Amino acid sequence: MNTYMKSKHEGFADRFKKACQIIGKENWGQDELGKLFGVSGPMISNYRNGHKLPKMETACKICEITGVPLDWLMYGKTITPDQLGQSQQELLKAYLEAPEALRVGIRRLLELPD
Repeated sequence: MNTYMKSKHEGFADRFKKACQIIGKENWGQDELGKLFGVSGPMISNYRNGHKLPKMETACKICEITGVPLDWLMYGKTITPDQLGQSQQELLKAYLEAPEALRVGIRRLLELPD
């Protein structure tokens, strides 16, 4: 009998991993990430495996460091351009004005469809 069970917070785990990838820390150990985000190494393991969600204070710190929106990190919700802050609008503009090859690379890094 297969005892594999889907993790409770699998969606969060995937988004947390992508947030770490955005800042180039996807290969960091759990203790290193724990220091960066202000939690223990074992707690990072829980986030990566989808066993636990961060407290709001920690989630906000993760978002501040990685630049991802809190709604996306916690719930997978997306926002419309009119909901973006000034720095996010500038980032979107830079992306849209970037050469196509660079945009393709960014989409691949974030695992977005072409």
